[in-house]
Amino acid sequence: MEKRIMVTGGAGFLGSHLCERLLNEGHEVLCVDNCFTGTKENIIHLLENHNFEFLRHDITFPSNVRLGFCLCYYFLIFDNIVPV
Repeated sequence: MEKRIMVTGGAGFLGSHLCERLLNEGHEVLCVDNCFTGTKENIIHLLENHNFEFLRHDITFPSNVRLGFCLCYYFLIFDNIVPV
């Protein structure tokens, strides 16, 4: 059964490979990334797939995306973490 899946951090190394695998399995994928560490080059080959959509957005800010998703995968990068 095909699912509608959102992958945040989807333009990063891990996220882009997950997007590709999910598409190969026949799912619809919404890739959300602010491209701070990820790059559009990681997903450029996926943009022609009609089941793939890219949204450049920082998930730490509110969004109007209110679509029905079966699964959400979150890939977060914490940069400059200083131990206390």
